[in-house]
Amino acid sequence: MNNASSSYFTEVQRHLDDLGHSVTLNADERDIVDDYAAQEFGARECAVQIANDRI
Repeated sequence: MNNASSSYFTEVQRHLDDLGHSVTLNADERDIVDDYAAQEFGARECAVQIANDRI
């Protein structure tokens, strides 16, 4: 987590867990979280994007 608020980051992790994915994020995924937070996109949409990228 670089710039995203800790609550947004935690919310993304919760959604990843709900989707059955690991909540551990690599550096690229943390950048995605920062980008989504900066653009004020929802945490669920962010988690779905990360989950899709992992497949």
